[in-house]
Amino acid sequence: MIWDRGYDLSDSRVVVLANPIPENMVEQIRNQFDLVEVVSRYTALKEKGNRFWGLCPFHNEKTPSFTVSPDKQLYHCFGCGAGGDIFQFVMDIENVDFPEAVRLLAAQAGIRIPEGGVADSSDFKLKTMLFDVHKLAARFYHYILYKTTAGKEALTYLKKRGLSDRIIHRFGLGFAPDRWDSLLRFAQRKGIGPNILLKAGLVTHRQDDNGYYDRFRGRIIFPIFDLTGRVIGFGGRTLKGLGPKYLNSPETPLFNKSSTLYGFNFARGTIRKKQQAIIVEGYMDVITAHQFGLEQTVACLGTALTERQAYLLRQQAEEVFIAFDADVAGENATWRGLDVLRSAGCQVRVAPLPEGDDPDLFLRSKGAAAFQNEILQKAVPVSEYRLKQILSRYNLQDRQEMLQCLHQSLLVLAEISDNLERDEYIRLLAGKFSVSEEALRLELKKLRQKYYRSTDSINIKAKRGQNNSIIQVLDEGHDSVVKAAERQLVAIMVRDMGKIDVIKQHLQPEDFNCELYRGIVQQLFELTEQEKERRTNSSWLLSVVSGREEHRLISEIFLEEPVEEEQATKIIADCIKTIKIKQLQRQKDVLEKAMKSLGNNKSGSMENLLKQWWEIRKREQELYRSGEGED
Repeated sequence: MIWDRGYDLSDSRVVVLANPIPENMVEQIRNQFDLVEVVSRYTALKEKGNRFWGLCPFHNEKTPSFTVSPDKQLYHCFGCGAGGDIFQFVMDIENVDFPEAVRLLAAQAGIRIPEGGVADSSDFKLKTMLFDVHKLAARFYHYILYKTTAGKEALTYLKKRGLSDRIIHRFGLGFAPDRWDSLLRFAQRKGIGPNILLKAGLVTHRQDDNGYYDRFRGRIIFPIFDLTGRVIGFGGRTLKGLGPKYLNSPETPLFNKSSTLYGFNFARGTIRKKQQAIIVEGYMDVITAHQFGLEQTVACLGTALTERQAYLLRQQAEEVFIAFDADVAGENATWRGLDVLRSAGCQVRVAPLPEGDDPDLFLRSKGAAAFQNEILQKAVPVSEYRLKQILSRYNLQDRQEMLQCLHQSLLVLAEISDNLERDEYIRLLAGKFSVSEEALRLELKKLRQKYYRSTDSINIKAKRGQNNSIIQVLDEGHDSVVKAAERQLVAIMVRDMGKIDVIKQHLQPEDFNCELYRGIVQQLFELTEQEKERRTNSSWLLSVVSGREEHRLISEIFLEEPVEEEQATKIIADCIKTIKIKQLQRQKDVLEKAMKSLGNNKSGSMENLLKQWWEIRKREQELYRSGEGED
């Protein structure tokens, strides 16, 4: 498999072209995978009963609501409603369309898709070309580093930094020659024009708009990978101090800096196994850490840690160590990252390095054991780190500064939910500032009331806003009784297609008030006309019913207990009756509003409306008395 192996210079990707993929090949690809194993690459799963549970990889949550069925090979989140089979999972998690999801899985399984095997699209073609161009560029830079005199100085530099050939190859490091058009000319010889290089962020326009030149020149190259080990961008470090020390690829259809963690494709397995991640600042910090066996290490690409990056880490582990450089920039980055990680539900500890040190320098000078014993084991909780930083910033001999320091310290304590931990810090501050513990508790109570009540309500609203489950969407303007009846009928038809004709005798798709259910029913009714064989396989059904929300609902249904056969007939009749009665009640409501608008007018219009009302009322009573079901 190529999913977690990272950069491989000998790897050849599957080339896929136009037209729909045959159903038998879809099944062949599907059968090569266990959905539990694939999902586990993105979020830690624990077995409970006959299912696996974990934190949803599609929305931020602290309590697991995401489940995978190994028997049915389906997943579903009861928080956000995400669900489907392995193809839908790859589409959602990688934000790709179906053809690219097929290509990804086929490549992992070593299955070559024949020419004309996958539908074409402009987005798919562009991304495919961009992946190919990035892969070609990475090979070019790596070749320059190892096989040419132009790369000799850079290779010597990397070796002096203690990097082995194995780790250089693993991370695919390279060198961009100090020329304006090295990559541009190489790509042209391979039949690749400047326009696609521009879209990949590998070249830029000349100032006079007369041509292009290489973005990376005279720099050591660090390929940046996505979760599947494909190159999506580059970082470049200057060797001669010209220009900025580091230069990254710009935003492209493949590369979004705020959503990417450097080294995560290599680190993810270890992070999940250890339930621990280490965040550092730079490329060299990550590579050196991996060489010294700390393979749970990642970096946030020189930016402040983002919510998306924290979210990626929380899916794999609970405990996160921040080990940024021991300088002002590192301290500021640490401070900013704390709230982001805590909001994601991570247990955060800060691992301060000796002044002037960074992880790369510390590891090369003292080794992995010292890093473990002197840095990680001495890491402190967030609150303790913040208090130490605050206390170091103020002159406590100055009364005004002392009061400001005390106020800032109490704000830190106000965030602590554990009463015992909070009391411990209150005692510490009382001794430090020579004030009574009761006075601090009183002031702390005021601060919590002022700052955190309103914040909690905002957070609750935000949390509700991002968990738009299917049920929540359907609740908007839709009667719950009818919704339940419609869903029950859809579930019965999905699980037993032999029941479709029974329901079809009484209802049509337009009789379903919910748009989602109506769309599924329409497709199911069409299937019964096209298919002689009644198939109830979830994978087959997901392949013929279109729509992401439809797939979510179908996966949810297949993960539920099916209706007993002896009860199905009565349940169908009950649901049909409920839907029909509600339809008649709506018609009556319309007529009643029309009659009310006429007031005391005794015209023929009133008589006609009244006659219609009584006819509907009669049909309603007949339904109540009929043997189709009960109220």
